Amino acid sequence: MTFDEIVRAALEQRATDIHFEPNLPVMFRVNGALKRTQTVLSHDSLRSIASRLLPIDDWQQFQERGSYDLTKVISGVQCRVNVMRSDRGIGLAVRLLLTATNTFRTCNLHPQLADYLTRETGLILLTGPTGSGKSTTLSAMLEEINQKSAKHIITLESPIEYRIQPKKSIIRQREVGVHTPSYERGLMDCLREDPDIIVVGEMRDSEAMRWTLNAAETGHLVIATMHSSNAADAVYRMMMAFPPERQSTVLSQLGDSLVAIVSQRMTYRNQPGILVPVLEIMVGTHATRNAIRKGEVTKLTSMLQSGGPEGNWTFERYQAWLDAKTDWMMPEPPPTIAKISQEIDLSSATGVYEQTLPSLVLPPRPSNGRGGPPPPPSEPGESEHNELPGYRRPNPKQASQSSTTRINKEGRIEIPETEFNLEDLVKPFKGKDDKG
Repeated sequence: MTFDEIVRAALEQRATDIHFEPNLPVMFRVNGALKRTQTVLSHDSLRSIASRLLPIDDWQQFQERGSYDLTKVISGVQCRVNVMRSDRGIGLAVRLLLTATNTFRTCNLHPQLADYLTRETGLILLTGPTGSGKSTTLSAMLEEINQKSAKHIITLESPIEYRIQPKKSIIRQREVGVHTPSYERGLMDCLREDPDIIVVGEMRDSEAMRWTLNAAETGHLVIATMHSSNAADAVYRMMMAFPPERQSTVLSQLGDSLVAIVSQRMTYRNQPGILVPVLEIMVGTHATRNAIRKGEVTKLTSMLQSGGPEGNWTFERYQAWLDAKTDWMMPEPPPTIAKISQEIDLSSATGVYEQTLPSLVLPPRPSNGRGGPPPPPSEPGESEHNELPGYRRPNPKQASQSSTTRINKEGRIEIPETEFNLEDLVKPFKGKDDKG
């Protein structure tokens, strides 16, 4: 299977993530659980894929940093790709971003979230662990504003995950490292660009937090995300990101500007059989803000539990709301091969048949300087492989034999039990040093 075909297969399985690690089976995350596939890729194969995903300048940055984030359309699907190094070599983590418009209703979110978005000023914190769906909820928030209000929205993201089409609002999405050098520089620039709403994709350090709080105090509504397990932990992490002599000032700024802290987890529900977000919401009431100003972080949990009448939600209370919910919105079915590959015509399909597909292997980077930069230099002990192990570039006369995929009448790929022969994987590396 080519890299594109693996992405297509993951889409057919309704996977949210794909994990590639040298000499280990490719893993799909489906309904929150990892599932092993039969496809195994070598270190050289993954290095070849990574070198073609990254432009030459970005490849040099990856060589220096050991990881790199980017977004790219692969097989018609917007993907967020993290290329990283591990003890086995180069690996990839791919997040599949479906192109459907996210709203509170389609994401099965509580409509109360819309109340916070009507504020003219202040700070909304969206928190949760990695993979908890913060980006999806954030895009639903922006779509809610976009459909109902005429606002000027500027987002700072790294990378841009969901591209939002302006409706009533003006939306300018800026990618850190591409359109602005850093979150701090982007926030400084935002204040001179007449924004109504500023979105900070992730507060990673104290400088980004400082400028985010400053923006929230200067007459703007700021929506920012960060990693934390719950609302009280978010306040504690912001406080501890600063030296002791600055903490009281930061807590005062946070207490004055806080609109709400929304913490999120994902859970799988057997009925209706989908992943749904579970929220904890701490509203910026007078009592909550006062406790934050005083640094009484330990009191926030009890205030959250007793603040139901004021609009606070604990995870348990929100779970009870989900248990009573009946009007579930199911995710859109993944696009079929007919939708994401215009070369295939399924209009006359009557049952399972074989259809020849063009090769989807990323072409080799030109090496003579004409039409593109040369390939990145090989590392010691590595060999350059333009193709995956066991793959041979098809002869045009034999294309129907070398790149045949079985597709059913609904346009979905039929995934074979196994894609590679173990001997074929081992042959290229016999007699060579084991680098990966």
